[in-house]
Amino acid sequence: MKSHVMIASAVLGVVLAASTASAAPSIELSSAWIQSPMPGAKETAGYVRIANGAATDDRLLSVSSRWAGRVDMHEMVTEEGMMGMRPLIYGVKVPAGGSIDFSPSSLHLMLVNPRKPFVGGRSKVPLQFHFQKAGTIAIEVPVQNIAPAATEAPQHDHHH
Repeated sequence: MKSHVMIASAVLGVVLAASTASAAPSIELSSAWIQSPMPGAKETAGYVRIANGAATDDRLLSVSSRWAGRVDMHEMVTEEGMMGMRPLIYGVKVPAGGSIDFSPSSLHLMLVNPRKPFVGGRSKVPLQFHFQKAGTIAIEVPVQNIAPAATEAPQHDHHH
């Protein structure tokens, strides 16, 4: 009789392990990049796409990095015709089966008080994304130089 109980608990253990393993990658982070800061700037913006493959909503509660004093989440808002930023202090909902984009025109991360130089094309910044259900997901995010087109053109006119 004892052998049946042992087998049943062993099978149950395998089933539990499999179900928790498949739950882990429900959140997928992609297309992440950080804008190289302007000279002397105390903050710079970061962007990422967050996809939720789970059947339930999740919430990005906060983001942190050992390279920054703090990482804020902001959304762009237009109030009385003026563009502004509003901090998302309660985090961001990631809908079940959907995705959210932190992009230059909408939500974005602000890395405040960088502790190391963020060099475009060279630095990779470690970020931790803290989710309500998925837990903490750590990724390395490349720093990119994105120069506005208007400031690029005159630099090519070096006639000596």
